[in-house]
Amino acid sequence: MKQIVRAAARLVGLTCLMLVGSSQAQDVYPSKPIRIVVPSTAGSGTDAWVRSLSRYLGEKYGWQFVIDNKAGGNGFIAIAEFLRQPNDGYTLFAGGSSVLSSNPAQFKKLPYDPIGDFTPVGWGVSAPYVLIAAPKHKVRTAAELMDLLRKNPGKLSYGSSGANRNSAERFLQMAQLKALHVPYKANPPAITDLIGGHVDYMFVDTVISLPQIKGGALTPLAVTSARRLKQLPAVPTMMEIGFADFQMAAWNGLFLHKNAVPAHVTTLNKAILEYSAAAAGGDFMETAGGFTEMFNSAQITKRIEEEIGMLREVARRAGIEPE
Repeated sequence: MKQIVRAAARLVGLTCLMLVGSSQAQDVYPSKPIRIVVPSTAGSGTDAWVRSLSRYLGEKYGWQFVIDNKAGGNGFIAIAEFLRQPNDGYTLFAGGSSVLSSNPAQFKKLPYDPIGDFTPVGWGVSAPYVLIAAPKHKVRTAAELMDLLRKNPGKLSYGSSGANRNSAERFLQMAQLKALHVPYKANPPAITDLIGGHVDYMFVDTVISLPQIKGGALTPLAVTSARRLKQLPAVPTMMEIGFADFQMAAWNGLFLHKNAVPAHVTTLNKAILEYSAAAAGGDFMETAGGFTEMFNSAQITKRIEEEIGMLREVARRAGIEPE
């Protein structure tokens, strides 16, 4: 009888150890693949950053990721898919300036709250815009472009696709100039038309414009970052040429659901900062022509709130009615 009791006690003890071990394993985050919903196509700037980051974390920590591209609908499709998922830390949204800062100024009503529906976990790449004039004008500086616009009020045009219109309009407002807006569905055809002289100037993010600039097809006049870019050291910032506080960029980052588990936010934020400081992150920034900023969750939220206010004011002054 005593042997039976001892055997039963050992079984209970082993069961308890297994339960404790199982509980501890479940507490490790992440313990299963993380899905990242990307609101753009494979090969886009945001997609490229997400894949570079996931490769780094996979190789270093063995974390697994599933990249889910849900392009279209101004980001609405991707956001709807993200918000449908459980708030368990295993679905991330690769948001950015277009869907979280620009959309609130572009649309009267959004099917999501750009602040209240998300918890920022890490800043990705800030890709500033480059001011470029059509080669046919043969201008070499922003001052020469402004002189050309001043001599032809309302006759010259600029191209844009999405958020880069904000930079063009802010430029016109601060310089007290006038130009025609030519909308495009995407930046590549706009750049083609710029090179061909069908539009006169535009602001283009560095991810797209650097290859054309390095190839000699386009001449950069100014950049919208706070400091000069390593890739374009001779090109002044907009602030250097007299545009106070002119800082604008196409940026991206990763977000969890609102009320996310703080430990999940901390783990992911630490991982993203580590990637940005590593050679893999540095190489990606070099290629993209951008930079990262070491923001925590609260700082990212503040940045988005400030951008929304600034872009709404730009749209109001330009007479752009929200859709």
